[in-house]
Order: sequence, then structure tokens, then C-alpha cells
Amino acid sequence: MIHVDSRAALGTPVAVVDWGSLGGDLTAVAPPAQVGPVTVWGATAFTVFEEGENGSFFSDFAEGDRVLSLFDLEGAGDIPGVFDIRFATPVRAVGTQIQSFLYGTFWVDLTLYDQFGAEIASFLNIEGENTENGDGTALFVGAASDADNIARMVLAGAGDGAAINAIIVPEPPTLLLTLTLLGLMPAARRPGSQGRGRPHRAVNASDSLEQIQ
Repeated sequence: MIHVDSRAALGTPVAVVDWGSLGGDLTAVAPPAQVGPVTVWGATAFTVFEEGENGSFFSDFAEGDRVLSLFDLEGAGDIPGVFDIRFATPVRAVGTQIQSFLYGTFWVDLTLYDQFGAEIASFLNIEGENTENGDGTALFVGAASDADNIARMVLAGAGDGAAINAIIVPEPPTLLLTLTLLGLMPAARRPGSQGRGRPHRAVNASDSLEQIQ
């Protein structure tokens, strides 16, 4: 099992779970958030936001991306939690972008489990940054295995109000190159917290989902 730090390295996606299929900007989502064969637990509430000037989330996702946030529209605002992402059928590789609601540097822990609930790998203190550029450079976190044994991935540590982008799974032929070129992600130290981001703001969301093979 190796850590994958870019969408390009993960390969051509064969499945894309677009959170915009749950609704447009400022759509409340009761847990679990589910799109096709993917469900997300880990918080008392989720919200779909759109990145950029036409939306309500301001970070380094690409302009117009629809993301799933640890946010409670009922008044609590940004809330604590993790992204506990589960697959109906185990996959060989998976990845997504993640951003903190706070500006500055943040750290993410990635843990993977098999279909029996056993932890099979963890990559700790993966460093990212929120600069509010809206340019698609949000931290990408993922993993690739030599078997179809990833049934669950948990992303923790990005803080209250954090958000994830579309979840992708690559075409099987691209995995050999990925496994050949990439190495393990080294651990990094985790310092304290940073300053807070701008409050959230609207637009329609288009839908996109292909079944995970």
C-alpha cells in the first residue's frame, strides 16, 4: 500500500463521485452522505458547498467544484468530525482533495481499512495549505494497493468545517505505473492551529456519477 499525492499519479478515473449530485450550493445533507456505492459518515451533519465567487466555499479547490463539508446549516456552523468514506465493493486505489476551513497550513491523517474492519495502512501528518486561490491546487490524498482491499478510508485532522472534493477511483491499467513510481509518505510534525477562513456564501450543481467497477 502506498500513499498517492496527486490525481494525475492516481491515473485516469473510472469512477467519479460528485457531491453536486446531492444538490447545489448550501444543500444540507444528513449523515450518511451517499452517492451510489459510496457513503460518508463521521459527522452530525454535512453540507454541499460550491467553491469560488459564485459559491460559498473559498479555498484551493477549482472554481465551481462542489464539495462536501463538515458544516451544519441549522445554526452550528462549522463542526468537528472526520470523513469516514466507505465503499460498497472494495477498491484497489482511491483519492480525493481535502481543504481546511481555516487559512494556512493544516495536517491530515489518512487511514485505510479492509472489508473486515482491519486497518491495512495509515499515512499521518500529510501537509496541506489553504490559500483561497480557487485554482485546483487543494491537497490531494489517496492510496493505491496491490489488491482490491480498500473498503474504507478515513480522513481526519483537517479541522472543523473541512471539506472534500469528488472521490475518484482509477482505471486498473494505470495502477502498475502508480505502484512503480510512487513511494511511502513520510510523517511530519503537527503544529498548532491557524487563523479562520471567511464565512460561507450559491449556485446550481450538475450531476456526475459512474459506478465503481
